[in-house]
Amino acid sequence: MEELPKYINAMKVISYDVEQMVEDVCKAYSISQKEVTRDMLMEYLEELVKEDFAYRDYTGDVIFQDENGEEL
Repeated sequence: MEELPKYINAMKVISYDVEQMVEDVCKAYSISQKEVTRDMLMEYLEELVKEDFAYRDYTGDVIFQDENGEEL
């Protein structure tokens, strides 16, 4: 038998528009774009990802990798 990986990771691939996220953060906090920080964006993104990954009817790309990050 050929050598098989110990683990296979399956990942959903979702792309987020940073410009749109900045606009959303500005509205949520009533601030200007100059005041938006990376931490604010990442916090906002974490919430989006939680919602999107919980959605069972996801039809986007799925990537399969072995434990070394090599695509299968």
